[in-house]
Parts: sequence; structure tokens; C-alpha cells
Amino acid sequence: MKPREFITAVMPWLATSLPVFPGVAFAQSSLPVVAILRATGDESASVSRLFRQAAREIGHEDGRTIRIVEYSAQNDITRLPGLSAVVVAERPAVVVAMGPAAARAMKAASSSVPIVAFTSFPVESGLAASLARPGGNLTGVSLITTELDAKRLSLLGEFIPNAKRIAVLRDPAVSAADHIPQLEATARSLGVALEIVEVNRPDGIEAAVQLARSHGVEALSVLASPMLNGAASEIARQAKQASFPTCASGARWRRPAAWSATGHPSLRPIG
Repeated sequence: MKPREFITAVMPWLATSLPVFPGVAFAQSSLPVVAILRATGDESASVSRLFRQAAREIGHEDGRTIRIVEYSAQNDITRLPGLSAVVVAERPAVVVAMGPAAARAMKAASSSVPIVAFTSFPVESGLAASLARPGGNLTGVSLITTELDAKRLSLLGEFIPNAKRIAVLRDPAVSAADHIPQLEATARSLGVALEIVEVNRPDGIEAAVQLARSHGVEALSVLASPMLNGAASEIARQAKQASFPTCASGARWRRPAAWSATGHPSLRPIG
């Protein structure tokens, strides 16, 4: 889901959480706080701009009817619990948690602050009781990734039909454990073995790709995660050095900065 699509989706919940005072201006200190918590910082400019634009469409403007405060862990999810405590101390009217790690950190930090989350596997990870009735203080948008990841794996298998071993780069902070058996079933249908390689920090990407290479992997599938998406250029660079055809999700994968102007014959984005 693109930033605009997500923001458009969460606005109905924000509209019910925030009062509208047409034509009335308030002092900054008395404005309801809308906190945005992210694990990554690379999309801050576009998300901030689109969020403010969408807020105006439902009658809110930063600095006039609400105060938008943004927090980013800068790709280090170990900072999220501390940032969540800071967010709670701001006494926000609502928190927008972008990504599973941010949602979990906010859920652990408060059982009363309204949280609108953009996350995958909300039920499997214990964030919500069900998609229809999440319960507690959290609601939001669920990104259904299982079928899409399996489809991308199938496309990668078609792209390199002679491959015998494919690595899956997985962020354990995001991907649910029961997601893996479904990918393994897809791999079996393709006649390939699946190598699960976990990485939870950007500085672990080089070692993860080298580990895959040492195990005889011939291609790489990157599961969606804010951290891995934010490290697209580094993954592309490492995959190019390893000569891995690679597939991933997200617009930023269409031409990471690490690619040459003509691309790479063995590295193409899919999805």
C-alpha cells in the first residue's frame, strides 16, 4: 500500500477520534496531538506532506486544529519502546503507528491511547482479537502479505526456472511464523528449496546475503517490512554483488539508487 492509500484509509478513524472546530484557532499548547510513530525515517517527507493534506480534507490543519508530532526510530526498532513512552507522555488524542514494530511498541506502552495502526498479521501477532473486532485501543489497516509474497515467489521461480534454491530475506519483527509454511508450500510447487535468512537490522544485510550465498542460493525474495523496504538500496547493492535475481514489494524497489541507469541483467524488481 502506498502512503496516500494508507493515509486515506486511516482518516475515517482519525475523523472519529478528533473534534472539528471550524474557523476556530487554538494556542499550540492546547491543540489535540496526533502522533505519528515510524520504525523508519526514509519516507518522512512524503508521509508528512500527504498526512497533512489528508487531514485538511477532513477539516483539520496542523497548527490550527491539531498538532502533528512525528517520531522515527531511524531503522533501529530497539528505540521504539523508548519512543513510545515519549509519545504517551505527550498525551496524544490518537497515535498513528506505521508498521508492526511501531504498533506493538505503542500497544505495550498504553492500553488507553487510541492507536490507528498500519500493520501486517495483526491477529497472528496478538495486536487484534480479530480483523472485524480488534478490541482494546487499537484499530487500523491490515496489510495482507501472505498471498502477495507467495505470488512474488512464484514469479521469481518463473523468472529463473532452473533455480534449485531460493533465499527468503525475512525481518522477524514483522513476518509471522505461520507465514513461512505457506511460502515453503509455494517453493515445493516450484520444485525449489527455500532458505529462510533472518535480518533485523540494516547493518546485518551484508552478512545475511553472504550467508545465503554460502548455502548455494541462486535467487533472493525479500519479504515486506519497514526496515527491509527502507534498506532497499543496500539490499540491491548486496544482491547485485552476489549476482542474485531479486524480487521484493514496494515502489522504492523499482529502481534503487544502487542500480545503474541500465539496470542489471540478473536483478529485476517484481511487484
